[in-house]
Amino acid sequence: MEISIIVPVYNCANHISKTINSLLNQNFNQLYEIICIDDASTDNSLEILNAISSKNQYIQVIHLEKNKGVSNARNLGINISKGKYILFCDGDDIYHHYALKSLYNCAIANNSDMVLSNYHICKKSKLLKRNILNVYGNQNFPTKRQLLAFCDLSSCAKLIARELFFQNDLFYPLHLHNFEEYPVIPVLAQLANKVSLCREYTYVYNQNKNSASNKLQDDFSYFNESFNLFRERIFYDYKFNEELEYRMIEHFLYGKLLVMMKNKCNIRNVYYEYEKYKLSIPNYKNNKYYKKMSVFKKIFIYFIEKRYTYLVKLLVFIHSLITG
Repeated sequence: MEISIIVPVYNCANHISKTINSLLNQNFNQLYEIICIDDASTDNSLEILNAISSKNQYIQVIHLEKNKGVSNARNLGINISKGKYILFCDGDDIYHHYALKSLYNCAIANNSDMVLSNYHICKKSKLLKRNILNVYGNQNFPTKRQLLAFCDLSSCAKLIARELFFQNDLFYPLHLHNFEEYPVIPVLAQLANKVSLCREYTYVYNQNKNSASNKLQDDFSYFNESFNLFRERIFYDYKFNEELEYRMIEHFLYGKLLVMMKNKCNIRNVYYEYEKYKLSIPNYKNNKYYKKMSVFKKIFIYFIEKRYTYLVKLLVFIHSLITG
């Protein structure tokens, strides 16, 4: 078995058929399996999965009586998988028909433990390109430093050697319900012996999701918890201080403050958070990776710093229009 595709499913009845069909219709001539973890769905996702799996021996459906979250589903899938490589797919997304072949060939040709690829975002039936590999330059093999600074958090659109999880005893944290991928994916990338970049757009992310950044909430402690666990798990050396600092810039000065604004937090609390984190990274503008941060992110942080409340709210409004 070459690849195990793990699909956590929770109330995906409107999408799951399309998702599974995209995995079945791959132009890949090696043996692969599809493991669907139904996390106690309350719609008819399970019935759809069972109907599809009854016609294909390489689809395995696991039904959980109690909802335990996506981390538990992914961990369960990893543990029962038989493939040399793991590929994750969310229950309402799809892979392009060439995805498995492209990712696998890249891994085998380069003897890589991990392969990263670009993806599409589907917004109102239009496919928007998201090139996540530009930050690594033109090279095919990013350095440890680059991976520590830039590796994105998504579990999908990545082929990962199964043994990488077990050799490092590194799985998804069950206590985190937001940013649970933070202490997993970038850490695996840093621990891998070799990481390759596949420049194909292999994955289609459904923009209509209710992402963590779009859900109304009043507790943002998961930002700190996920980052602290990430820092504990990485193979840390003081020579990586600048990379870790950049992670803090993006995670706290941009990510956390943006989510707080989208949740309509008191602007004074947002400014307070900025000042608090700035004490830890007072010279963040001198960080060499900060210069590669997107213009939008840098402008957002600048407006926060200058207390341009109206402009901050305008940027958040624009971001909401773009991301849904």
